[in-house]
Amino acid sequence: MLENSKNRLYRKHQKLPTHEAKWKWDYLYNKYLRGENITKYIEAEIVREISLELINAKNKPELIDGWIAKHLNENLHKKLQQALRAKRKRFHDNEKILFAKKTIDLEFKAWHQLSELSRDKEISLSEAIQLLFDLVDKEKLAAYHKPEFALIVAMNEGEEMQAAKELQAQAQAQEQTTQEELASSEQVETQN
Repeated sequence: MLENSKNRLYRKHQKLPTHEAKWKWDYLYNKYLRGENITKYIEAEIVREISLELINAKNKPELIDGWIAKHLNENLHKKLQQALRAKRKRFHDNEKILFAKKTIDLEFKAWHQLSELSRDKEISLSEAIQLLFDLVDKEKLAAYHKPEFALIVAMNEGEEMQAAKELQAQAQAQEQTTQEELASSEQVETQN
């Protein structure tokens, strides 16, 4: 019992037979579509027939495993195992949000600027993106506390003139309020 629990502790990623059968099928099917011989046979007609057996076994894990044991090209066995290990690792890492990896498409200019920033700061591209978001969040927070800047941060294209007018109106209203307060305080002082 203790030996069995030790083995479970050292296994980094649990094997999932149903998922792995699908991954095996996908891997071998893609190889077949690229024109590679996935079987251990040489004759074209036999290769086609045996490959069709695998293709027809798509959603049957036990048939896929049986096909691999019987017909798989010996040169592909090691590559298939490596591909499965990598897929298993990605699958389990994606379950943990901390390790989940995502892809994004960037224009060359954006990637180049991001790359320069990460090189200058000696950080990864992901950390550079997080740094930029943190800076943007700080600007938004500062703008939230300063109403005259909040309009600038929230402004969309084409709204510059409207925002400028609103800022000007706010400044005029503030100035008028200040002048009224001064006038009322002068009246209070003259009455005393």
